[in-house]
Amino acid sequence: MNRARIARFGLSLFILLGVSLRIHPAHAQQWRFEKLDDFPNPVGVASPFAGQSGSVLLVAGGANFPDKKPWEGGKKIWHDQVYALEATDPDRSKTLWHLVGKLPRPLAYGISIPWNDRVVCVGGSDASQHARDVLVLGYQDSKLSIEALSDLPVPLANACGAIVDGMLILSGGIDRPDATECQRKTWGLDLKRLQAKDQPALWLELPEIPGRLRMLSTAATWNDSLLVIGGVTLAPGPDGNPVREYLSECWKFELDRAALSGRWVRQADLPIPLAASPGPAMVRESRIWIAGGDAGDQVGVAPAAHRGFSKKLYAFDPAANRWSESSQELPFARVTVPLVRWFDGWVIPSGEVKPGIRSSEVWWIGN
Repeated sequence: MNRARIARFGLSLFILLGVSLRIHPAHAQQWRFEKLDDFPNPVGVASPFAGQSGSVLLVAGGANFPDKKPWEGGKKIWHDQVYALEATDPDRSKTLWHLVGKLPRPLAYGISIPWNDRVVCVGGSDASQHARDVLVLGYQDSKLSIEALSDLPVPLANACGAIVDGMLILSGGIDRPDATECQRKTWGLDLKRLQAKDQPALWLELPEIPGRLRMLSTAATWNDSLLVIGGVTLAPGPDGNPVREYLSECWKFELDRAALSGRWVRQADLPIPLAASPGPAMVRESRIWIAGGDAGDQVGVAPAAHRGFSKKLYAFDPAANRWSESSQELPFARVTVPLVRWFDGWVIPSGEVKPGIRSSEVWWIGN
């Protein structure tokens, strides 16, 4: 082989290897997106509780501005209605919403976590204060059930959490509406003990998350660990009001079940800061997926000029401790909204499309 051919071969091999190195499993994943029937509240709501019970999708509470936008002097309203989305055929092509009951009081901005074919609803806020409530919603025989578990040790909203080996683990958040600092505490509730009816399940104080104090992070369960991804930290501004800084940090809490403890391990940072992404995050094909979020790149932008939130999909490979960006984008952008496992996919029921603006659209994500 002459030198020219060797050079051409080497260049071709370099290009091929370069392309191969740039390709990551995140790019190979092809997602499908389908619109379901709109949420019954025509304005839509931010941060309701949501999850599957039986074959239905429950969506409860949430908050919105039903009359005027906030910059027009509109008042935020918290809701207590509980709706069920029912699929009327096996392939989910026909769905129907029903009003099935009410929460004990209006609530939003809490955490929704599936457990034992029910939905655990933790904390949140109403129009005047943050909540310590922990409720379990279930839907059987066309009837809504609501059970109260042990109250949180502190009021908590805008936190994140998930269940790891039967332990409900919460991280971050704020304890009052005017807080200028986020919570550092990590709390755990042993649901295995509760399910066994051994002793009353009480909240445990687990090791505090290192790094920046945070809220509006996104949680994910991976094996025996909880991941806490992104979010914002707060600090008092010159006028005393809270100022946000957007975070790209990612932390993993490795649960030690026997000791009812664990340790935090720093993971690779997100490619960009992201907060209030739909959660808990999707887990599929050995990857944890973050579906959009608020990148903080439009803070201070006038409402009319706001372009909406991020539509990017990011995948985290826990084995390689590496993030990658998908070649696909979401056909929508939502923040402050649950991401609910349903019909071999995930549902984003309503949510916020721009600051102060919600959408009644309901999207299914699958592949």
